[in-house]
Amino acid sequence: MRSDPASTTARRRTGSGPGRGQLVLMILLVVGATFLLALPTWAIGSVETATGEADLSATGMSGAPAVWAGALVAGAAALLAALSGRVGTIVAGLATFVAGVVVALGGLGAVRDPAALLHAEARLLTGTNAPTVDAAATEVWPWGVLVTGFLLAGAGVLVMAGSARWSAAGRRFERAGGRAPAGTRDGAPGAAGASSAVPTGSASAAADAARDRYVDDWDALGRGTDPSVDDR
Repeated sequence: MRSDPASTTARRRTGSGPGRGQLVLMILLVVGATFLLALPTWAIGSVETATGEADLSATGMSGAPAVWAGALVAGAAALLAALSGRVGTIVAGLATFVAGVVVALGGLGAVRDPAALLHAEARLLTGTNAPTVDAAATEVWPWGVLVTGFLLAGAGVLVMAGSARWSAAGRRFERAGGRAPAGTRDGAPGAAGASSAVPTGSASAAADAARDRYVDDWDALGRGTDPSVDDR
């Protein structure tokens, strides 16, 4: 049996880039990695209090809330991209891109200024609004978040770029599935005769006859008979 050219073309064009499911899965995995990277201690330091020097530490979750907030938005956008049409997919891709930028900026901010992550705890310990954090240092985890932010931003661009391709492929598959398959897809010569035997004013009856012929052809194949041979 011959394959439908429209379906073949749709599969070829769909394979020219990452699929919707692949990108959604990648985004969700990167989001999960971002949350895991935000759990450990990101910054350490010390501050002078009334009773002496106190040690400070902050995790990514507490010191950089924009990171996990951006990751949460990216995860929600991935689910939207998986379930939406073209417009919703574009919106989801844009949201993923923005969330990735936010995550990357959060990681970069922690690398450049680790003391900023410790200010909240330092204010609590000193009771002042502008404490001086000493010996602030950054751990390795913000660098990983910087990478995941770039990955999310890139995935958002790919989602926006692929929205038109996925939508067009979906429409081609729908059109291919809606045709009378016996005469046009399988090359069975009886489809045209079945359609012409029905009065021209009854399109629904013609479609039913073609569908019945298609089922009969598949039954013949199951019995080991070639349906393209007219044995009547």
